[in-house]
Amino acid sequence: MKNLLKLWITNSLFNKPNDTVTKIELRGVLDLYLGDQKQYSDDLSSFYPFLSYKEIERSKRFIHKRDERTYVISHACVNRKISGVLNEPFNSVDINYFSDKKPFVEAKSIEFNLSHSYDCFAFAVSNMENLIIGVDIECVIEKTDISLIIDHFFHPNESTYIQNNNISEDKQLKRFYEIWTRKEAFLKMMGLGLTDFLSELDFSPENKEINIEIPVGKDSNYINEVYIDTIYLQNNSIASVATNMPVSVLPVSCLSN
Repeated sequence: MKNLLKLWITNSLFNKPNDTVTKIELRGVLDLYLGDQKQYSDDLSSFYPFLSYKEIERSKRFIHKRDERTYVISHACVNRKISGVLNEPFNSVDINYFSDKKPFVEAKSIEFNLSHSYDCFAFAVSNMENLIIGVDIECVIEKTDISLIIDHFFHPNESTYIQNNNISEDKQLKRFYEIWTRKEAFLKMMGLGLTDFLSELDFSPENKEINIEIPVGKDSNYINEVYIDTIYLQNNSIASVATNMPVSVLPVSCLSN
């Protein structure tokens, strides 16, 4: 049986207040931590004290050095932030993964989610009660052939929104990534991962409802509405944050924390 979820979609500019969401009764501020691996130390071993043994082993399986660096640095930043929020040493924080690979902290009331794309990464960590988070960031790649992807994985309303002849190809490409990050952030919040029914999900700006079967799990009782904030960032990347309650998403540089 499918559930009808109320959907709120907003767009923010970098470090600009979200006027639409602030008209709703906000539950708090959610910091969206942003980073670029090129701005960190070249010595990856300096990040290993903040990684689990499994994370270190996995990082060494990446073929490209850039992907390894982004993985190591982003996961170290997340783990340090979780350690700080819990006020516990990192080694005492037990991070596990559900069957869908969504991470969680064992026996702790904390929610987090992480995404990385090329050099960039983004994550959010919160101890707000019953808050569920999904995060996705994508670098805008100019030579991306979006037509085939749209045909297979996008709703007709999304296709119309993206492939608008009245806007430039550059704007169409950015709209493509805008929609894609919303889909990813939503699915990560739901703990679904990529699915076979992506084309049934409509995240175009005018849509107000999502009809989807909610998986039975620890979070299923807390998902009645979906709030998605899409943020155009200054480094030619786009991020979306999906939550189950209205929060103000605040972009924060990892290097400043």
